Amino acid sequence: MKYWRILVLTVAVVLTVAAASTAVWFSSNPVSDSGGVSLFIYPGDTGARVAERVDSLHLFPSTWSFKLLCKATNLDKCLKIGRYDFTNEHSRWYIYRTLREGKSSFVKITIPEGWTLERITQILAESTSVDLNEFSQLVNDSRFIHSQGIEARSLEGYLFPQTYMIPWGSPPEYTVRTLTNQLMNFMDDSLRTRMREIRFSLHELITFASLIETEARDGEERRHISSVYHNRLRKGMLLQCDPTVIYALGGLDRPLLRKDLEIDSPYNTYKYSGLPPGPICSPGAASITAALYPEETNYLYFVADGKGRHIFSETLKQHNIARRTVKSESD
Repeated sequence: MKYWRILVLTVAVVLTVAAASTAVWFSSNPVSDSGGVSLFIYPGDTGARVAERVDSLHLFPSTWSFKLLCKATNLDKCLKIGRYDFTNEHSRWYIYRTLREGKSSFVKITIPEGWTLERITQILAESTSVDLNEFSQLVNDSRFIHSQGIEARSLEGYLFPQTYMIPWGSPPEYTVRTLTNQLMNFMDDSLRTRMREIRFSLHELITFASLIETEARDGEERRHISSVYHNRLRKGMLLQCDPTVIYALGGLDRPLLRKDLEIDSPYNTYKYSGLPPGPICSPGAASITAALYPEETNYLYFVADGKGRHIFSETLKQHNIARRTVKSESD
């Protein structure tokens, strides 16, 4: 009986020491004062690979200690891809819990209004560390596009401008769907009803809104610009939208020239009537709303005044006078 008491006491002491050691081990802060570190877990990573990475960052005493922890707690079966950021304020217990719960860091991505698909895919690739070709192929993949209920050849115009928080390591499909879903969420029942009232398809609406977005230097003018294009379409006039020509030319780093207007492209609204085949950029909420609800005017023309706004006219005579005025003021 005496030996059993000694054995029980010994086990109790060992467990107490082990618990105390574990508490100290888990509560210590492994990250140096020099700054934070980031642990990356990639698709296909095994527990052993992650353990080596953890060891190289000195987050745990050794590769062996992290492997043992994985086996004892099944942590290796819980590891999720992502980027995990730690600072010198974080204890090993915090690191363990963060990895176990898969609380990876997010990437903040801001898509400005008026950006083209090419520019957006570039920022997505740079921000998420995913190869640009993967995004470029995806946004032009007809099967992927149609799976989202979008009838278009590419996702030009459909990547909704906004600020997003994307989990690091997310596949391109997740990132792109997040942007297109935001557009679909914005297009609520009331906006879709209005879209049908003016006899626009979603594709026509986004295309129309993209023209407004490229022209509206001043946000207050969006509905006036919208009215000009609506009026011209109603009268069967050419839209004569300069940004569509620039888009057809692949973008310009110089002023548009008269000879540029001769390019034979369905995006050249100086040659072809109606809307161009598709959007020329991603329009924001304000431009989409303006496309649906134009100001009631008789305007058919507008010209930039050189000060960030436009001069609107009802007749060609008034428009020519406005153009001469702007030119004389700039000379």
